[in-house]
Amino acid sequence: MKTLHFELSPSSLHEKLTLHMGPHKFELQAHTDETLLQAMDTNLAIALMPAQHRLRLTHFVQVPKQHFPDDRLLRLRVTSPDEDPSVYLPKLHHMSFHVPEAHKRRHVQKKLASNPQAAVLHSKLQAFGISTLNTTHLQAAERPQYTEDLYAATEAVKTPWDIAVGLLFNSPDLASNKPYTATIVMDDHIAPSQHVDPTQYNKVYNLATVISSQGPASSTKGWALITSSTDQYGNPIQSQYDFGTYKTGSNVLIYSISDKTANACQAPLTGAMQSASNDPALQNQTWSVNQGTTAVQTDADAAPPQALMLATSPSNFKWTVREQTPNHGLSIDTGSLAFKNGSFSIDVKNTYLRTLTAYAEFFDENGDVIQNPPGWVDQLPSSISSWFETSSKKFITSVSAVNTIMGIPMPTDPTSLAFPFPDEATTLKLLFGGLGTSQWDNDVDVSGALLTGFFQYGIPCIFLAAGAAITSTKFFNEFVSDIENVIAVLAVAFPIVGGGVATDAALNNTKSALFTLADSMAGMLLQKGLEKLALYITGCITVAELEDEIPFVGWALRVANMAIDFAEMAVTTGEILSSPATLSVEINRAMDLQLTLHPDPAHGEAGHPETAVWPAVSDHYQVTVQYQGGTNFVQKGRMPDVTTSTPLVLTYPNLPVGGKIQIIAGIYSANGWLCGKWQSEWLDAFPDGSTTTKTLDANITEMLVPLTPDTQYLYKEKVVYDPQTEKHVWHAGDLPTATVNNLDCSLTGQSICKPVDITLNGQMFEVAYAWSASGQSYRCQNISVLADPESRYKLSEVGFTVQPYVAYDQFGTATTTSDQTYSVNNFILDTRNGQFNLRQVNLDDSSTGFGLNDPNLKSWGQFNLTNIDAMVVHPSNAVIAVSWHDNKMEILQLPPAPTDDANAPEAQMVSGLGVREGLLQGPIALSVTPDGRILILETINQRIQSFDTKGNPVASFLGAYLFDLPASEYASDLDQGIFSSALQQQFEANGVTHIFNLPSSVESDLNSGVVTDAVLNAFANNGVYLTYDSDDRNNPQVSTYITVNQPNNSWTVTDPNKNAVYTVTNLSGTLNVYDVLNNVTIDVRSQGAVWVVQDLNGAQSYSIAVDEMDSSKLLVNRYLSYMALYNPDQRTDLTYLDVAVEAKGYIYVLSYAGDGKQTSDYSLDLYAPDGTFLVRTPDERLQPNNPQYVSAARLTVDVWRNVYTLNFEANLGPNNFIEPTISHWIPTPPLFELGLDQQTAFETGDMTTIRKDFAANGITLSSSATCQTVNTSGFWEVLDGATTYDVIRSGSNLEVYSTPLVTTP
Repeated sequence: MKTLHFELSPSSLHEKLTLHMGPHKFELQAHTDETLLQAMDTNLAIALMPAQHRLRLTHFVQVPKQHFPDDRLLRLRVTSPDEDPSVYLPKLHHMSFHVPEAHKRRHVQKKLASNPQAAVLHSKLQAFGISTLNTTHLQAAERPQYTEDLYAATEAVKTPWDIAVGLLFNSPDLASNKPYTATIVMDDHIAPSQHVDPTQYNKVYNLATVISSQGPASSTKGWALITSSTDQYGNPIQSQYDFGTYKTGSNVLIYSISDKTANACQAPLTGAMQSASNDPALQNQTWSVNQGTTAVQTDADAAPPQALMLATSPSNFKWTVREQTPNHGLSIDTGSLAFKNGSFSIDVKNTYLRTLTAYAEFFDENGDVIQNPPGWVDQLPSSISSWFETSSKKFITSVSAVNTIMGIPMPTDPTSLAFPFPDEATTLKLLFGGLGTSQWDNDVDVSGALLTGFFQYGIPCIFLAAGAAITSTKFFNEFVSDIENVIAVLAVAFPIVGGGVATDAALNNTKSALFTLADSMAGMLLQKGLEKLALYITGCITVAELEDEIPFVGWALRVANMAIDFAEMAVTTGEILSSPATLSVEINRAMDLQLTLHPDPAHGEAGHPETAVWPAVSDHYQVTVQYQGGTNFVQKGRMPDVTTSTPLVLTYPNLPVGGKIQIIAGIYSANGWLCGKWQSEWLDAFPDGSTTTKTLDANITEMLVPLTPDTQYLYKEKVVYDPQTEKHVWHAGDLPTATVNNLDCSLTGQSICKPVDITLNGQMFEVAYAWSASGQSYRCQNISVLADPESRYKLSEVGFTVQPYVAYDQFGTATTTSDQTYSVNNFILDTRNGQFNLRQVNLDDSSTGFGLNDPNLKSWGQFNLTNIDAMVVHPSNAVIAVSWHDNKMEILQLPPAPTDDANAPEAQMVSGLGVREGLLQGPIALSVTPDGRILILETINQRIQSFDTKGNPVASFLGAYLFDLPASEYASDLDQGIFSSALQQQFEANGVTHIFNLPSSVESDLNSGVVTDAVLNAFANNGVYLTYDSDDRNNPQVSTYITVNQPNNSWTVTDPNKNAVYTVTNLSGTLNVYDVLNNVTIDVRSQGAVWVVQDLNGAQSYSIAVDEMDSSKLLVNRYLSYMALYNPDQRTDLTYLDVAVEAKGYIYVLSYAGDGKQTSDYSLDLYAPDGTFLVRTPDERLQPNNPQYVSAARLTVDVWRNVYTLNFEANLGPNNFIEPTISHWIPTPPLFELGLDQQTAFETGDMTTIRKDFAANGITLSSSATCQTVNTSGFWEVLDGATTYDVIRSGSNLEVYSTPLVTTP
């Protein structure tokens, strides 16, 4: 027998109380002084309680141990008859979830194993006055068992604390019927110990107190109310057929969480969701992550990628997907796109916890919507089609979630969309609707919202703690994938719930839908048309169990609704919270782009451009095709080894037709110096004439100045206001020395108060910046960075009391005005009137203002957060902002045209607090790379992280070295995109794919080749739930199976439903389990040299590249979305200020150490595009005397690698306004260059030849000068007394620098 003890309301002492455990019922007994004393002997937790707390326990009950399941959760209920005899639903005194004791004990064991000195104390004990765990009276070997026993004993004490935890556990973002997952969620995130997370503990404690203060749930009062399930108008819903004790015409009663309880749930709910989303142990259990793609990168020297051409498509067009990055959990398999017998098909996956409904909308060659597309076959019956589709937006099917739904296993197979394609259509827009917090489309989102309420929130709630454990993906998937069932749910739900509020406010519609569904879900289950659903459910649980769960079926919806509030969203991480309600994917006609790129005509005979040759130092090229609002396409390749005038001819197959493209070409030296470039205007993405090819011809312009480990940024000049000429002018000298110590926000000072930001439009050569000053509100200003700064002077017409922001499009060009081609996506964030509206700034007009006094002022969109710290314009028609305070990113997709403020589109909040990939901690600044990645500088995580425009992390930076491979054995397969079994074994042998160990006791089970309960439990104990059909366990097509590779040594475990394969290897008696990487892609970044392996199941990436020091080896590294910041001294007092990116992708980071009061505290760090640290300005080796410190607040960099900084220094501007100065910093060029034919002299230390080379360039070396090798890959030092010359190989040249640099103070 097992004894449970309860803390119930004192009013319950005189009531007949019953404990419900599934089909079993037990009568509770009231505690007496004697039974409490007895309890001290049998329950370790009660024995430790102070007497006054022990008296809080009012009842107990003894239950046979066999009634506690060991493989699933169980809902515990304590009830008594309601005071109103007409109310059939009993009073609810207690409700909680029982988690198998073995899982609780194992959780404690893991905590103690990771930290043997940890005091693992159950959080509930602390509410009983036990704040510390005293084990001094025990031997060291006894303490772990004592800790386990105490934890288990505490689980047997049931209090309002357990009700609070149970309520919060109903959140769809937290709930799981798997004991392993439930234990982690409940004990680590919902209710952690006070000493682990005191804030969250106090939130749960407050909720428990609120629950206790209201008394049991009844028909008149309590922490929940017994009430009728109601429709959208508040009318009671009656059962329409007999089911168990429910009779036709009877009201369906539910437990409705009280408003007071709901309000108290919000704070602990958001805290739990936030921390759980940052727990790697819960990946693919309660959260998932998609790796983003901003550019399709190919090696131009490799074989062309497989075409997406569809030979049988209408009019023999080619077709492709416009945007290929995952879209808020929705991913498109571009390789599955096909036409067959006039039908279009493509596969899609949805990894977020929701159902999406898919719609097709077709457009003709003029861009007009095709009404009633010819040949379309309706999927919805005419009785409901008008509710859920229009004449142009046609319903296809529903797309359910993959992986798990509250622990219910789901197959990982994609959903195939197939439908007729009209001949006249040139563009297809696939729309996916569901729950979300922005971009509501009433035509497509209602159906997805209703199905999500049923299939992801409602029905899974029944299986959270009822019936047998669900082990097969077939059970639930068969029902939700059946179009007849989908139609039945929609037909019943729409008249009862409605379509929400028919507005554009997705947040309000989602809240309304969830709230109404919560109240109506129980009643809808008993409506005619859904009898099949009830029958289906009772195929897994009994009728009595379903009856018991019906009153709770809306709780997941109600709890989900609690989190959907702007204030809560700002501090919460959740899939629905960070997703638009409407997702769209464009399928376009495809074209080939052929670009012929020539050398700079100036590098040839005058008047004979055909004689021009490529830069002598050119080593490789990168050419990017940017799409507005789509995925970029990048080709990289090697330049010719010899001097040549032969142009580069590049072909980009299967680019989307339609919209605008811009091509950016860069020619680079071996060390990354941009030695030549070309950038087109924004061009129409249409083929030439009636062809399927667009041809372009262009010439590069040669560039100067490389970035090397010897590069230093030197101060050149600054912009000041000249009162004599009443103009802003460039002023040489007077290096700014003001720091944060000079900031002054008083009313009487003459200083800068807060420098906010600086931004650049590269085509117009204009910068804008925002700041506040002593006695002044915030202002924004714009100037030219050409010879006359005043020529483009603008000052905001109004001051701002709330911090504004300015952001210009740095790289893009979009429109042509007179002789200028520049981007019009330049904005100021107008923070007046408590709103955050994006206003366009016209850079090419003659006005001296930002247009803020325009009586017809329009908005391009609104941001939601009130603490925006940085904002950037993305060339794909988006504006992205981050908030340090809220650890959030907001993404605003720009509309085709501006609107009135009331109708402005709202930004979508994504990400949240955390350290894993995709989460943020302290985001203070951001920038955009030329290939479209968003780089966010995180001050607390001390890193830079890369994202796409959907908020997905993008693998971009080299992580930890893992192992190396012989190039001769693996390069060929990698070039062909093959992840070979030999490579798989290398990942396993080096421990990369190791996930856990199994107990040696299951070795005999593995040898039998049978998936026994022991094997299932051993995997489940480590969070891996193998699926199987309980009626067909020996069928390898529907159930997990074991392959014995070598008895006693090696086995393969295959789960066909989850597309998961594991190898088990016996290493010295330890059974090691490895995850087989069976769902990977290989991107060939450089043929024979660089590859990126993407593990789609595990959301991990790996870089494989030829070792620069030994070409016979391939180095395998993790490939991460983030890069650690340079901190050689491991300082903890660094303050990061800003990040910027130049056209090649080199990264600039500005920071200061300590309190930032001294100029010497400031540093400007440069990183290579792959995240490798390059050099710091100032570097004491290069600037030992009079170093120039970049003491500035913000920075931006142009394509010429000029750096402009917003300074702390104050300057008196027009009308005596205090304004900051703007400094111009330039990179140091080399002293001279030598040909590679001179490299041997440096390798051998031939000082005779070296002296001749230096003398030829005007430098006389003494007879004592020497040469030494710093790096055999191409770095030497020539030492001559106090002077050191660095010789660095760069492409086809040797660059010579003098160190220390000669600088002017």
